[in-house]
Amino acid sequence: MRPKSSLSILQCYFANKLLEGQSLRPLLNDPGTAWERPVLTTFGPNNHSLRSERYRYIRYADDSEELYDHDTDARERTNLSGDPGRTDIIKEFQQWLPRVNREPLPGSTGSDSPLYGTPDQW
Repeated sequence: MRPKSSLSILQCYFANKLLEGQSLRPLLNDPGTAWERPVLTTFGPNNHSLRSERYRYIRYADDSEELYDHDTDARERTNLSGDPGRTDIIKEFQQWLPRVNREPLPGSTGSDSPLYGTPDQW
């Protein structure tokens, strides 16, 4: 399965340089087309997750990292970011991290946001 984002779906209909994301149109036209770009998810300022077909890489605002191999660890229980043999994988993901981070909207600063409730509600 190739990871895709909702922004990529929007690009199919509204090709626009102001929108982030990569259009899915090439995949719709030819499902065998190479898809090199991982999907980006951001939660709060400077907390980013990148997902490829095989791996998930997470970089937090404090510069800590996580790397999971979904071929062998679909539940993400073993963080591989400290494994010297995975350095090239991490460097590959890091090129896709946003260079510019926006300030969060009021009330949506991350896990302390009222949108997500409190830990006792999780």
